[in-house]
Amino acid sequence: MSNDVKTKLVRYGVSEQRIMVNHIGSEIAERKPTIVRAPSSRLRIGYIGGVGYYKGVHVLVEAFAKLSAEMRSKAICQIYGQGDESYISGLRGRFKFEDIGVEYLGRYTRDDLDRILSGIDLMVLPSVSSDTAPQTIFESFAAGIPILASNIGGFPDFVDDGKNGLLFKAGDPNDLKEKLEMVIEKPEMIDAFRRNIPRLKTISENADELVKIYSSLY
Repeated sequence: MSNDVKTKLVRYGVSEQRIMVNHIGSEIAERKPTIVRAPSSRLRIGYIGGVGYYKGVHVLVEAFAKLSAEMRSKAICQIYGQGDESYISGLRGRFKFEDIGVEYLGRYTRDDLDRILSGIDLMVLPSVSSDTAPQTIFESFAAGIPILASNIGGFPDFVDDGKNGLLFKAGDPNDLKEKLEMVIEKPEMIDAFRRNIPRLKTISENADELVKIYSSLY
């Protein structure tokens, strides 16, 4: 659950006193991956996950297309994931990926994850729907990658705007473009954000929390 879900439940009449927000643990926090990030002359902006409308990949691509040629010479956008082929074809029809610095790298497996994460400096999660707590949040933070995310759903529960990442107005490529420019112009922000990435909760820790909660009800 996220605070956004809590707000919605209260709006529909559920008593706030009967709601507890308890964030889930993650598998990647259990195994604590060792990520070796090679230096790069360009800022590597990444997206991993499902590629479709509700995940907002079109917002990211459009924001990158709006960047100036100078900005794009300093950054590259790498998109990993499988999705709706008609959606992907539509994006390719609107934008020439190779001309705007976007690489669509397609499907990946969990065995590929550490390698992919080692090649990303900033993760963008541009959902236009209210995701509660996508695993990409935990995968990114576990790899020491700050996040630039939509300001909806569960993202604000984890991304502390200006501290361990940035938030932008959901569905707004112009606002996302401005946030991208901030980081491209001042890449040292990445290191500052990285130092403030929170410790992740493991699945075992979350299970212990839930046992204590349910036990307290008897």
